[in-house]
Amino acid sequence: MSAASSPPTGPAPVPPTGPQPEETPHHHQKTAAELAALEVQDNALYRGLKSFWARLKSGELLPSKLLAVVVLVVVAGGLWWWYSGQSTKTASHRWAGLQNLTASDRLAAFATDNPDTTAALVARRSKALNQLAAEGTAKLRSRDQGERMKAVTNIETARDELATLAALFQSDRTLKTACLEDAAVAERALVGVPKPGALMADENPANSRGSVTQAAEFYREAAKAIGAETPAGVKYTKEAADLEANAKQILATNSYLYSRVAAGDVLKPEPSTPDPKTDPSPTPDPKTPSTKPSPKTPTTKRR
Repeated sequence: MSAASSPPTGPAPVPPTGPQPEETPHHHQKTAAELAALEVQDNALYRGLKSFWARLKSGELLPSKLLAVVVLVVVAGGLWWWYSGQSTKTASHRWAGLQNLTASDRLAAFATDNPDTTAALVARRSKALNQLAAEGTAKLRSRDQGERMKAVTNIETARDELATLAALFQSDRTLKTACLEDAAVAERALVGVPKPGALMADENPANSRGSVTQAAEFYREAAKAIGAETPAGVKYTKEAADLEANAKQILATNSYLYSRVAAGDVLKPEPSTPDPKTDPSPTPDPKTPSTKPSPKTPTTKRR
């Protein structure tokens, strides 16, 4: 054996001990973040969404025109949602403002400032009720002829307005019914009031500003609006029948009362008749000396 092929002599090398330096990863090895991303990409849901988006962009899933329509619908829905919220706020402020109005002129101004709204119709009804009650029937017995004629005009205006509002409240049967009932009250209040040009009220229905028949018709329309089988509908139907059954008596009574108002003697007190059993003369006060001469006491003459 040659010296070159003989094994080396001497002690064997000892491997190094202690902490070894970390090996620098090669450029082709994956970091932890990259491995997590690869794991996500292997997820079935991710692959499906990625495929859906690719097909959507290429027009394979939806044609371009249909996609534009979908976008427009989504945008329109968003705008409608925003506008609805703004409209709700505006309507709330409008109703809050109406609650504080009572005078007829302010109610009329509110209805003018808020056209084509339910709040405006309610304001018009409130004004009509003012004309019917406070400015109408409450002054119908006034001794002043001018005030009395204003009251009659207000009642007529209220009746016509309430009938108009009943036709406008198509989607709200409660307010429609209320307007028809109020119109019937106004119509009945005008029964017996003479038409323009008539000197005095009489019992001829043709000469009366109000009609019992029309008042009954208003009640029947109210029953139909609320439901003829409902308790309110039954009440209105009965009211209409009672009016027609007592039409002559209602006309006679109303015309008599109105004629007395026009004559100015309806409020005159009845003359009082003194009670014969009572002494009308005042009772004298015992402390006050009487002014009447006392009867003379007869004297006896001495003989």
